[in-house]
Amino acid sequence: MRVYAAYMDLAPSGNVGLQDAAASQNVNGIRGDLDSEFNVGDANTPYVKLDYAIDSWDLELSGFQFEDSGTSTSTATFGDIPAGTPIMSELRISNVKLGVLTKVVDVGPVEVSAGMAFSYMDVDMDVASLVVLRAPDTMYEESNFQAPVPMLYVRGAVDTGVVRGELSLAWIEADIADVEGLFLDIDAMVVFSPVPALDIFAGYRFINMDVNGKLDGQQFTTHIELSGWYLGAGITF
Repeated sequence: MRVYAAYMDLAPSGNVGLQDAAASQNVNGIRGDLDSEFNVGDANTPYVKLDYAIDSWDLELSGFQFEDSGTSTSTATFGDIPAGTPIMSELRISNVKLGVLTKVVDVGPVEVSAGMAFSYMDVDMDVASLVVLRAPDTMYEESNFQAPVPMLYVRGAVDTGVVRGELSLAWIEADIADVEGLFLDIDAMVVFSPVPALDIFAGYRFINMDVNGKLDGQQFTTHIELSGWYLGAGITF
């Protein structure tokens, strides 16, 4: 079993939108960019990963939590917070991914595994007005998407003993309850093992979520790309 711990620097991009309670606007026409509209930028987070091999099967568990906030003046409505309002925005993204893989190619230093990943996504966008608003406007809106997402999962590796390279891809496009979306998760990692029980590694993670649906009667749209590098160490038991 390998246990990894890393420092991860993640940067979000994309846009989000939330329809007003009266449904007077098309949610696709009021999308706001995370950087220019909500002033949400990159942040650092711990990243942990476990890898456990049993014969030709491999269990992989990883997780992180991203969080950043910013103040700005809205140029589009978000729910019932009108355009032109000074706002504070907070984006939180939590992810726990369990991969179950079996080897399909094992030739020399090259190994390819395939299976399923079960990724729990929690995307929470909070927007609060910094000034007093009167009804029907509201002071606070939240767009919160939570779902376990089953994904097709493929991982390839080249292992020379001292250096190992891994590339994994998880993907699905599906409808879940009142939500439809596309999820893509790419993880690339290079591992250096100076001694058999110690790994030093660096990698890059890219997650794309393009989700549309209805929550609590309000239409929402979320197109977020979360990407960044990580650096850490691991031990083998």
